[in-house]
Amino acid sequence: MVTVPDASALRTRLALREAERAAVAERERSAAEAAHQRWVEALRSPTLPPDAEERLARRIALALEQGKLEIELFRFPPEITNDRARAINQAEPGWESTLTGLPKIAYDYWARNLRDKGYTLRAEVVAFPGGMPGDCALYLGWGE
Repeated sequence: MVTVPDASALRTRLALREAERAAVAERERSAAEAAHQRWVEALRSPTLPPDAEERLARRIALALEQGKLEIELFRFPPEITNDRARAINQAEPGWESTLTGLPKIAYDYWARNLRDKGYTLRAEVVAFPGGMPGDCALYLGWGE
C-alpha cells in the first residue's frame, strides 16, 4: 500500500532538487566565465599563424564565390577596447584608436596592406546583452 508522503519531506526533496539545479547552473556560469576570460586573454596577446595571410586570401576567395562583398573577420568582446566599445557603438571617428590586441593587429594590417588595394574595414557592435554594447565584429569589404 502506498502512503501519501509527509509535506515537509516533499518540500525537502524539492529544495534539494532546486539546490542541485542551482549548483549546475553556477558550474555552467563559472565555466562560461572561464572560457570568456581565456578568449579575452588570447585576443589580448595573439599569436598569429605563419599562414594567416593565406587563410585570409582563401576566405576572401570563398566569399567572392558566394557573391559576398564582405566577410566578418572575427568577433571580440568589448573588453578588448579601451572604452568597452563605446566609440565603435557610436561610429565615432578614431574608433580604431580604442582597439588593442588582435583587433589592433588586424586594423594595422588592413591600414598597411589592404586599404590601398581598395578594401574597407569597419567595426560594429553585434550584440547588446542587457542593453549594453557586447561583442563586436570587424568586417573586411571590397564592395563599393
